Amino acid sequence: MRFFCIGDERTVRGFRLAGVQGRVASSPDAAEQALLQACADASVAVILVTDSLATSVPQAVEAIRRKRPGPVVLSIPGPEGPMTGERPLRELVRSAVGASVEETR
Repeated sequence: MRFFCIGDERTVRGFRLAGVQGRVASSPDAAEQALLQACADASVAVILVTDSLATSVPQAVEAIRRKRPGPVVLSIPGPEGPMTGERPLRELVRSAVGASVEETR
């Protein structure tokens, strides 16, 4: 099981430092091609896409999310921070699982 990151250069570079492969995409067309590349690799289980790119290719993201079995596509904040109107991750987990996620240190 591997992760694959699609985003701007800073985000992809940061994930590469953590051992996650990725592809820089600066346009909707490039993002869609990167999604296709990630889906073609059977070892990729999770695709991380920056919010701004995910919103630029919603049909492609939804098509992958509907495909079963297929990689999980998660939107992540880019360098500009989370998109306005997006629910925080804890709230998404709470609504999906029905349990609260608490931070431990």
